[in-house]
Amino acid sequence: MNKGRKFSSFDKHHQFLDDNHEFRREIKHFTKGLQVTDRIPHIMSGAEVLAELEALTIDEATGGFIGYGQEHMWMHISGFD
Repeated sequence: MNKGRKFSSFDKHHQFLDDNHEFRREIKHFTKGLQVTDRIPHIMSGAEVLAELEALTIDEATGGFIGYGQEHMWMHISGFD
């Protein structure tokens, strides 16, 4: 029986680990074949997150947000305020 190909939304989370953490070099259990070598990304403050959310513009053609995948990774805005 073949193993399933379950999508994991945690594949990119190991980029937030310390530079010398062993899981940053892990290539088997996260995105297969990918070793994270980039620096830890900027951790945004609450004000920065809110400003980015308020600046989102809906793409009428797709129903998503303009810039998705290039400028940001927002798929929806939470209804929790």
